Amino acid sequence: MMLTVNRHSMQQNRAIDECRREYEILIDVIMNSQKGVLQPQIITPAQIMKYMKASQADMPPELSLPLPMSAAYHHLVLRITDYDVFLKEFFFVHNSTAFNK
Repeated sequence: MMLTVNRHSMQQNRAIDECRREYEILIDVIMNSQKGVLQPQIITPAQIMKYMKASQADMPPELSLPLPMSAAYHHLVLRITDYDVFLKEFFFVHNSTAFNK
């Protein structure tokens, strides 16, 4: 019986720790959004790259992407993308413009 109680207690502590980490990330997201910074927990370079690949067919033929669409270049995506991040009432809003720099 004691072993079961200990196991449940450990699981509960892990769940509380995970909630605490998620809450801290949320606070960081809000604080950084007030500075215009988008955290990778919201959208990662890999996700941005995925969306760029998906929209590549809709781009005019005279435009080309400034970097290859491979995993080796994910880290460069954040350098060439400009973000507007802000809080509006109860909503976290971000708008990105790629390749401004």
